[in-house]
Amino acid sequence: MFDLTFVVAIARAAARLHHGVVEHHTAQAVAGYLLAFAAIWWAWMNYTRFASADDMLYRILTMVQMGDRPCLSTIRANCGEK
Repeated sequence: MFDLTFVVAIARAAARLHHGVVEHHTAQAVAGYLLAFAAIWWAWMNYTRFASADDMLYRILTMVQMGDRPCLSTIRANCGEK
């Protein structure tokens, strides 16, 4: 279930990329998507690095990160809107 939060965040960033391309703001949309994707990818890679741990602190931090993914995609989705 945790990996699904990353999928949703990337899907939302991809939707904003599509919207930017349709509106003919391709360079800005691609740059924003790449920045969002890099942040999401970095978070996922760091998560998988410590996934073998089995303690309470790890489980609590995983729950905190699950709440953070939608925030990342929402921040990216609202960037540049007037």
